[in-house]
Amino acid sequence: MIGVITYNVPHKKTQDVLFRLKALGYNSVECVAFPFIHRKKFTPLVQHRVTDLIDVHPAKLCNRLGYAYTEKVDFKKYYKILIGGANILPKEVIGNFEIINSHPGYMPYVRGLDSLKWAILGGWPIGVTTHVIDENIDAGMIIEQRFIEVDYFDTIHSLGQKTYALEVEMLIDAMHSTARTIPEWVAHPPNKRMPHRLEVKMLSKLNG
Repeated sequence: MIGVITYNVPHKKTQDVLFRLKALGYNSVECVAFPFIHRKKFTPLVQHRVTDLIDVHPAKLCNRLGYAYTEKVDFKKYYKILIGGANILPKEVIGNFEIINSHPGYMPYVRGLDSLKWAILGGWPIGVTTHVIDENIDAGMIIEQRFIEVDYFDTIHSLGQKTYALEVEMLIDAMHSTARTIPEWVAHPPNKRMPHRLEVKMLSKLNG
């Protein structure tokens, strides 16, 4: 059985991961839902992430797809564990199970939040990384990395779409890969949300 970690509320990336798993013929799947932690809302100048969320509780969605749903953690029963969406997981979970994440940035240069925006601003590679999570943020063993080409007609929104689609595709592909590479460590700390003044600089750099 494949375990998909998610929140106990509707979540866009989880929905698309479940839809893709179903379309590819995976029938033994269970969502493991953790409580969603409400934090102070940050409104970016530019919303580059895909936002067409279907307002259906994950338990109901799983039922309609023929998948299981639980809010009790028992990772021993899963063949593979994927992150659809999650807060920072408990240390005892991270240390005892291989959990695969799809990060919208090219590790280790871009870690944390708003990875696409920070990559554009800093001139770092734009891409997606699948990796095994560890106790650090976006720093675990790398499974696969893919660059995203920036075309002359690309906008922050089209790059956001490319990045998101690749995240979902690569997350499921990662289940079949045995590759595990220690990232070439570079002192790039995980990023927080990009402040508005830097968003303006980022857009200027992209459009320039």
